[in-house]
Amino acid sequence: MMNKELYKKVSDWFELHKEDMIEDIMRLVRIGSISDPHAPQKPFGEACRLCMDEMLKIGQEHGFYTENYEYYVGSIGAKEKNWDNMIGFWNHMDVVPVGADWVYKPFEPVLKDYFLIGRGSQDNKGPAIGILYMMQCLRELNIDLQHELCLFVGCD
Repeated sequence: MMNKELYKKVSDWFELHKEDMIEDIMRLVRIGSISDPHAPQKPFGEACRLCMDEMLKIGQEHGFYTENYEYYVGSIGAKEKNWDNMIGFWNHMDVVPVGADWVYKPFEPVLKDYFLIGRGSQDNKGPAIGILYMMQCLRELNIDLQHELCLFVGCD
């Protein structure tokens, strides 16, 4: 059975933070993070490094501890991790090559008719920001959890 009071609190929280969440997604979409394992800047190219840095910066801005594991993966969550009692969420910051026939420029996000258009907004930068906001919502509403939550973001 759904707790209607809790549902309302969470819904209200997300409504209050909707514009910030959109802007954070747009910050990531603006970075053309096409993975290139052959690039001189290891492991996946300069753009992937920039996107990882930006995602971890956003995590810090939202009050989380972040770690960068040599640009293969980053973590956003608690400083002291309880690995035995953790639920991990996995996302990636890289995008596939752009291709042709874009109506809008792929790395200049556009909000149109309730849709956010831009490369990576759905796969997988938008979901990464969504999980970050979910974690912040649970923390700010003091929702008691049985497990620690951590967001992991990769670059390839």
